[in-house]
Amino acid sequence: MIFRRSKQVEVEDEPEIEYVLFQGPLNGVQPNLAANAKLAQAALVPTKELITDAILRRAEMIRLDPKGNAAVVRLYVDGVPYPAARMPRQQGTAVTQMIKLLSGLDIKERNAGQAGGLNAEHESVKYQLKVQVAPGDGAERLIVRIENLKTRPEKPEDLGFSQTMRDKLRERTTDHPGAVFCCGPGGSGVTTTTFGILRALDPYTRTILTLGDTEGRKLIAMNPFEWEASEGLERGIQRVLRIEPNVLFVDPVRDAETAKLLFKYSDTVSFVGELPAKDVATGVQQLVQWTGDTNVVAEGLNALVSPKLIRKLCEKCKQVFKPNPKAIAKLGLPPETHVLFRPPRPPVAGTPEADAWVPCHKCGGIGYLGRTGIFEILEMSPGMKDVVRAGGSPQQIRQQMKADGMQLFQKEALRLVAEGVTALEEVQRVFQQPAA
Repeated sequence: MIFRRSKQVEVEDEPEIEYVLFQGPLNGVQPNLAANAKLAQAALVPTKELITDAILRRAEMIRLDPKGNAAVVRLYVDGVPYPAARMPRQQGTAVTQMIKLLSGLDIKERNAGQAGGLNAEHESVKYQLKVQVAPGDGAERLIVRIENLKTRPEKPEDLGFSQTMRDKLRERTTDHPGAVFCCGPGGSGVTTTTFGILRALDPYTRTILTLGDTEGRKLIAMNPFEWEASEGLERGIQRVLRIEPNVLFVDPVRDAETAKLLFKYSDTVSFVGELPAKDVATGVQQLVQWTGDTNVVAEGLNALVSPKLIRKLCEKCKQVFKPNPKAIAKLGLPPETHVLFRPPRPPVAGTPEADAWVPCHKCGGIGYLGRTGIFEILEMSPGMKDVVRAGGSPQQIRQQMKADGMQLFQKEALRLVAEGVTALEEVQRVFQQPAA
């Protein structure tokens, strides 16, 4: 962690660090630093150090949690947590308050959750910092999600959509009306995947309009439909249907009323949006519960898509090896797979090789650099409609997905292993971690 060094320690020729620049909250509420001069004096520099350190280490998320008399910082790099620092609890509280102030949040409110964000810049690269604060054990817990606006993946191919997947989404979304929802645990890329689905469609042969909040994302040839939220969603849908769009993007579906409303019009237009469910099978059950009618879901739902994020091997330092042919067959990898890749194995400590070993400068010695998506797609096939109408369990839904040859996580992950994009041990890590 960068935090202040002891005055007794002198470091020669240490390169000067360029700290992050904060450029205003996302909500437009400008922070009054003059009125909070004492807080700014105590916490502005440590806050800059914290955010700068996270950016330099490629972290996409910072967690600051109170633990006894200390505050513990963890940085998440490509989805994996790493310990970063411990600081006095008082300093952790000051940093949290400073980030709240810079994000336009209420620093006097400490007993309720708040969410906001701010713009930032580091070494001429623009960032957005999304901030979440929640009450904790006598102190607030802080989460900061860091998004590099220069490298933010947006195109379907950058997200990991295969051509087959793109073709399937076009078929399920624009060839006939119905609902296509994206679901998954927090942090799995649900929102990004939802916009990826929209971008996978052809806006030049289909009319695609947005009723929901696009969060400032660029959607080429997809126009927002102007309507007043005070009118109610149903009135907005009725008005936009006069234009006869093929696809409507809507805000996340969070309740039974909204679900019933969308299915009411699902025979007229295709809806694309998010659904709060941990996976596609749970998503079907959530929709059935909300609508109270299995037939409505079977007829009105076109597809459910769920993402997982998996780390990509560093192209500079990944190592090739020859796997056991029996292991290839057991895993279901293509028989023509003769070599696989894995992260580099550091030399054994105490050996001459270890003394001379230099970690990869590109990935920082982690062996992985960046992440890509793998996706499951539940399609409403004739067999799946029968399972849904019968009130099938999540296990029965998954069995039908497999029987129909639908796109599954495991198959997609092994495809990336065979292509040398990721490693078997990374696949094992992703599928062993508990769902959020």
